[in-house]
Amino acid sequence: MVALAIALVGAAVGYGMAFLGWGPIKDDQAHLIALLDEQRRALDATVVDQARAVQALSAAQATLRTERDRREGERLVESATRQALERNVHARDAELASLRAQIAFYEQLLPSGPPGTVSIRGFTVEAAPDLLRYRVLLMRSGRPSGDAFEGRLQFVAEGVQDGETRTVNLEPLVVSEPASAEPLQEKDGQAPVQPEPNDTLAVSFVQYQRSQGLLAVPKDFQVRSVTLNVLEGNVVRASRQIEP
Repeated sequence: MVALAIALVGAAVGYGMAFLGWGPIKDDQAHLIALLDEQRRALDATVVDQARAVQALSAAQATLRTERDRREGERLVESATRQALERNVHARDAELASLRAQIAFYEQLLPSGPPGTVSIRGFTVEAAPDLLRYRVLLMRSGRPSGDAFEGRLQFVAEGVQDGETRTVNLEPLVVSEPASAEPLQEKDGQAPVQPEPNDTLAVSFVQYQRSQGLLAVPKDFQVRSVTLNVLEGNVVRASRQIEP
């Protein structure tokens, strides 16, 4: 009986202790679980925010890379364009220097004297049966003023005919021969052209003029010398004598 009583008392004490102590522990566990759930949700939200921030950062980096590549492309294009322009400028400068050298060279060839003075820079004749082939280069001194010189060539031959010394004016002769034998005129850098048939000895130029053609020689006339006169009206502006 005593043992039974002791067992009953122990059971009662244990029950009372369980009733009094384990209830608060369960409440603490529930509160702790709630706190853990709240922290987990906050952590999940933080992870989502960080993922969004990473995505935004990646998009910003992609935009920056695109902008960098675009600017780098523009820089390369600008650099290539600038280099091409510099090469073009250098080529133009070299061409301009060459042209200036040529101008200086040709200016040295211009005859001296007052601007506009006409001179005979070249005059040759070649004898052939009953004719003479002539080539003439006329030039004016100074820079072109825009006013053309208007004049005419006059060829005066001295020679012997029938045992007598004579002086005759030689007139142009146009024959059906190759083009090189027909009268030609080149002036002021223009292409050679055929002069007007009615006056193949007329000249009109600003800076220079080349002329060539044929002169008729009287029958049995032996040419000893030919004088070229450049006439402006009836005034002789230049003259040169040669022997064929």
